[in-house]
Amino acid sequence: MNVLMLTDRMDVGGAETHILTLAGALCRRGHSVTVCSSGGAAADELSSLGAAHVTLPLASRLGLPRCYISLCRLLGHKRFDIIHSHARMPALLGSVLSARFSVSHVVTAHARFPLSPLRRRLSRWGDRTIAVGQDLKQYLTVCYSLPPENVTVIPNGIDVDRFTALPSRSPREGIRIGTISRLDRDCSSAAFLLCSIAPRLVSRLGRIEILIGGGGDMLPALCRVASDVNKSLGFECIRLLGRISDVPSFMGRCSILVGVSRVAIEAVLCSRPVVLCGNEGYLGPLTPQTFSRALSSNFCARGCGRMTPDTLFSDICRILSDGDTPINTEK
Repeated sequence: MNVLMLTDRMDVGGAETHILTLAGALCRRGHSVTVCSSGGAAADELSSLGAAHVTLPLASRLGLPRCYISLCRLLGHKRFDIIHSHARMPALLGSVLSARFSVSHVVTAHARFPLSPLRRRLSRWGDRTIAVGQDLKQYLTVCYSLPPENVTVIPNGIDVDRFTALPSRSPREGIRIGTISRLDRDCSSAAFLLCSIAPRLVSRLGRIEILIGGGGDMLPALCRVASDVNKSLGFECIRLLGRISDVPSFMGRCSILVGVSRVAIEAVLCSRPVVLCGNEGYLGPLTPQTFSRALSSNFCARGCGRMTPDTLFSDICRILSDGDTPINTEK
């Protein structure tokens, strides 16, 4: 089977990791996978998985005509069995290409798209739609009137050979608070919030480190904020690490993870405490008592409380003082 995947970019984020995991699994089963995107750090990993990558300006609306011409040439040269789209504009292109070349089209919804009359008209959901959470399926059936039988819920899959329980960190190693995310405007709030409470955390916990992994449009602004905080504290409390290729090793360096979605699940498998905190909501510490609610939104905290500096500060301090019981994957 030949699969053509379309996405806007292959940088750092849950959707990109999802594509890498899926592409690798398909290639190992003998299928052919070609991923088209505007590129990014994660695109370099595709070749090692056995998948091909074609760089096209799919992240730019102005580049869509060029993308359409190039993709028509690609589909004319090679027969694909499935087009699998992972973002709004790629899904629009995939829909047009599907009709022209009579290729089945599948769209995965990784998050809620902003709703507006124009965006709604431009949204395409393929012959079948995959939602990574039950709440996303409900959103698609209500807001886009998709037939429920056409939407399949497939939760994010994690490679359990890579993400396994890690030894607890010794108190002598110091406290490290970590977060990993695509640092664009729609998913960087947790990183900025950690920077804002860093002085209070140092005052309460002593000399700590905050490790921020990822890249995106907001990285320059985040660098400026981190630099100002570090100068005020007199030491490098906040470290921006860029893209993290070895996520399990990053987890091993951290005492606690702040984030949502895939990184939260990965942290649980690595036996690290998690605070669910992201642009779409705030659930707080992931514990046996909050697990069901977290699962209902694919660990994104959609529909939960609003993140605030005071809440995040108190929850981090409580976890590090063993006031809450994190999920234990060793049981």
